[in-house]
Amino acid sequence: MSARIAGLGLGVIILTTLWAICLALFIIMSRRRGIQSGFAYIVLALLITVILYFWPKHLCEPKAQIETSDSMKIDYLAIPRIVFIVILSILLIIMGINFVRLSLMNPVHAKPLKSTKNY
Repeated sequence: MSARIAGLGLGVIILTTLWAICLALFIIMSRRRGIQSGFAYIVLALLITVILYFWPKHLCEPKAQIETSDSMKIDYLAIPRIVFIVILSILLIIMGINFVRLSLMNPVHAKPLKSTKNY
């Protein structure tokens, strides 16, 4: 039995949250830097969605797994899961650094004071 939230599966909740966050970042970055800087977040969400859509679901079901000895359980998706988590972690760090660098660390230049010459 899998976990259900409001009748929806955990994957649907994760993808909905991912798309909501990426759309919010798209709107924020588009207004600050233009549409090109916000487009990366939409591409990232699309890439994660496609990867999760084509994930091999038949290996996750217990009745479809190949029976081995009772003492040894084999997880066939361990390596792809680890690679996927590592890639997502690296992308999260890179996107976070870019967000801080481009949005939060903008220099604010002071405007020159108008001086009147009193000679």
